[in-house]
Amino acid sequence: RAGASYVNRTAETRLTTSMAASPRAAVPIVSTRGPSVTSSEIKHTEPAEQRVNSGKEDCHSIEYASARFDAMARTLGFQERYCILYDGGDRHFGMSAAELRELVDEVDLLLNLAGPLPRDSPLLRIPRRAYVDLDPGFTQIWAHEMDMGLGNFNFFFTVGQNVGRPTFRIPTLGIEWEPILPPVVLDLWPPRIDGSCERLSTIADWHGSQYAQFEGEQYTGKRDEFLRFLEIPERVGRPIEPALSIWQRDYEDLGLLLRHGWCVRDPFLYAGDLESYREFIQFSRAEFTVARDGYVRSGSGWFSDRTACCLASGKPAIVQSTQFEWRLPTGTGLLTFRTVMKRVRRSRPSTSGTSSVAMPPDGWRRRTSTR
Repeated sequence: RAGASYVNRTAETRLTTSMAASPRAAVPIVSTRGPSVTSSEIKHTEPAEQRVNSGKEDCHSIEYASARFDAMARTLGFQERYCILYDGGDRHFGMSAAELRELVDEVDLLLNLAGPLPRDSPLLRIPRRAYVDLDPGFTQIWAHEMDMGLGNFNFFFTVGQNVGRPTFRIPTLGIEWEPILPPVVLDLWPPRIDGSCERLSTIADWHGSQYAQFEGEQYTGKRDEFLRFLEIPERVGRPIEPALSIWQRDYEDLGLLLRHGWCVRDPFLYAGDLESYREFIQFSRAEFTVARDGYVRSGSGWFSDRTACCLASGKPAIVQSTQFEWRLPTGTGLLTFRTVMKRVRRSRPSTSGTSSVAMPPDGWRRRTSTR
């Protein structure tokens, strides 16, 4: 995952990612805005200088972040085809500045995954530039409030299925957004159907960094939605296990979750890298999650890439509706809810002791993968 507000929470370095498609191959180009670290968001709170002087590996450094990115690149086979620009291009990791300039001159298409580009970015020399909106509703509100540089792009895509439709509450300023669904590499997400997996789970941020206000109304993150459905584990008679990134100062919220049957897991341990992220999903019975308040309130039709990975793995998903049902078939495998009681009915254990969550029928994965 990458985007304007994506945070590698091990290194706490904010990243924006673009993909440059050249005749050779697609090349990830990552721009970092420097470390953004607060003690409330990390596991240890000792100063960085003390960690360095004690001989410990500084997991807040750009060197650590770039090493982690390089390891991922090697896993996925693009270890010689990426460039990390640090602090506006003062430093480069992966490709050198000269190699990046050479690449830009032969690139056909730039896919910018929800990241702002500086005015002097060499990527703006690429003739065809597409902006991919990963935060529908928020992106359109922010465009009313600030110059996001959207004028630098020729094509606009969004994971919000309703952006620009009558049901979408935010004016789009004349931009024609083309809805897309999150892609999944099926070879990396094989189906794993195992009746012994009982965990209902999700992976989420308690707060996140997406907040906005439009016409006097607040558009917020997942916290408010989780609290709306706080009693669900008690009502269905089984715990729900989110790998949840929650700040230390939110200990009262954490206690509230635990008292109502939410078994909160450490996201660093359960979803801190590609392998553990995939394992956490594939060893779950089903996904059970809410959406960000802003996605719901705006009627954006947002659909999660995490949910797409769950479905590709053969896992049912019970997700809060953002009004995407017109675009995707629901009722088997993919279930949506809008109220507490509907959610309870769709997740209550049956009298046989098994969950009433619907499992996908034979051939479901093949049909879904062609959409």
